[in-house]
Amino acid sequence: MKNVTRRAVAIRLGPFLFTLIVSLLLSFAHLIYVTRQAGFVWAAHEGNISRMRVLYALGVNVNEAACKGRGCMTPLVSAGWGGHLDAIQFVLDRGAEVNKTGKFGKTALMMAAYSGDDECVEFLLSRGADLNLADQDGNTALSFAKQRNRQTTVEVLRRAGASENP
Repeated sequence: MKNVTRRAVAIRLGPFLFTLIVSLLLSFAHLIYVTRQAGFVWAAHEGNISRMRVLYALGVNVNEAACKGRGCMTPLVSAGWGGHLDAIQFVLDRGAEVNKTGKFGKTALMMAAYSGDDECVEFLLSRGADLNLADQDGNTALSFAKQRNRQTTVEVLRRAGASENP
């Protein structure tokens, strides 16, 4: 009789565990799908190309900010701030607009200049970034580089033709 009872429990427990595991996996997959844009922007900031590839395959928009708030950034702006050339190239190669601004009017070039990443600045310039765009406060890539005392970045921007007073 003990064998029959154990067998009956096992027969009922197996489908229950299977259903539980599938439900958890589907819930987790749904969560990833719903938050994929924010994850993509954060992966761009970190320069995590493998995560960016997965999230891009799930249908992110390379020109869309992660949220609707004022401080939200596009993936390209986030990658520029993080100083990750490979992430910048990844989103540009998939159609990101090089001069697209985040919620405060900052571009990837401005954020790369702010961070003092000359390699990213030069790459963005080679892809058509506008040197003299200004954010909502009137700051340009050159003024950000000056504020942060990024002397080599200031020189890169001046050589490229950045205007002192756009």
